[in-house]
Amino acid sequence: MDGSDEMGGGRRGRWDERRQGAGPPRPTRDERMAVRDEAVAARMGRGRRPRVNLDVEQIIDAAMAIADREGPAAMTMRRIAAELGVGVMSLYWYVPTKRDLEALVLERLMVESAPPDEPTGDWREDLASIAWASRANILRHEWMVDFFSSASFMSMETFGHGFLRHIENTLRMTEALPLDFMTKMTIVSVLDDFTRGATVEEIVNRRRWEAAGVSREEFQEKMMPRMQELFAQTTYPMVELFMEHDDELSDPDVRFDMGLQLILDGVAHRIAVHEAGERNLTDR
Repeated sequence: MDGSDEMGGGRRGRWDERRQGAGPPRPTRDERMAVRDEAVAARMGRGRRPRVNLDVEQIIDAAMAIADREGPAAMTMRRIAAELGVGVMSLYWYVPTKRDLEALVLERLMVESAPPDEPTGDWREDLASIAWASRANILRHEWMVDFFSSASFMSMETFGHGFLRHIENTLRMTEALPLDFMTKMTIVSVLDDFTRGATVEEIVNRRRWEAAGVSREEFQEKMMPRMQELFAQTTYPMVELFMEHDDELSDPDVRFDMGLQLILDGVAHRIAVHEAGERNLTDR
């Protein structure tokens, strides 16, 4: 086994849990409460407390459970009240409007996928952890894609401490890189774009097979006679080569890791170029 295989095996071992969709440890209740918007906390003291055993965290839990099962459109106050076994009016004492509910859900999503407060010192591992954590969170809550593309997401009420903490900690993972800040921002942006794009594609593909009622393997088997017919008419050497190797990238985890490593290799190259330029200036 050569050195690259050993390195690949080590990476796979370290990131196995993230690939299975587990992501980083979920924040504790205290940690989630710490990033609640101060405005929400202020409302807790208003009026008479309803006679039910309820808190904001339970409401968010119920809302996200409904969204996980039925999508974000089903996340209504009436459905949440039914999920919790309380009256609808009890919820409004804690969460006055639907917009407030969406803001709280966004806070939770941002906190769940936020990087740790401090980097490990290994920039490659730190940047990779951002991607794996984000992927795990999207796979855990597929409706995030629909929620983030809704008009309500673009309102000012949805931006709170969880959102800012997510950005702050993400950028902090690049702090030790010997690169200018704009380059660091671009690295984070490219990493985020790749992660969301690859994960959404993974979800779309799975939904496509489910809707068709066939597995990927069954579909390929059905398509083979037609492909062979087309190949008999005209040669497509690159397509044939692609089909020969297609199974090697059929595992979404393997495909995601390969794309991620290519991006990190590009970052390593940019660092090497920068350091070589610094050495040349010193030698002069």
